[in-house]
Amino acid sequence: MVSTFRNPARSRIPQSVSAGQDFWLHEFINDVKSGTLKLESSKYADMKVQAADVEMTVVTYCSTDKRNYKGKDISGDYRSIDVFAKRGGRWQVIVSQGTKIATQ
Repeated sequence: MVSTFRNPARSRIPQSVSAGQDFWLHEFINDVKSGTLKLESSKYADMKVQAADVEMTVVTYCSTDKRNYKGKDISGDYRSIDVFAKRGGRWQVIVSQGTKIATQ
């Protein structure tokens, strides 16, 4: 997704599906469940996985997405980064941030 996720215990999302807009994790989840945010398709490219250490991994990639938020088409190319950490024996997304690449 095109949002920044943090550990659900923290619940703050600094980057949303709409540039410059902040919102909370529960709002994001509600938007997905209600269909307010729709991701119809996504093609990934240029994926790189880097192990920061044995319990943290950083993944960067580009995607071409077809998506809609509150009736507005926000489709396009995105550059994203996901950070995973192993906690309690499970891999969890700590931060996931995506930014739409501006078109000329």
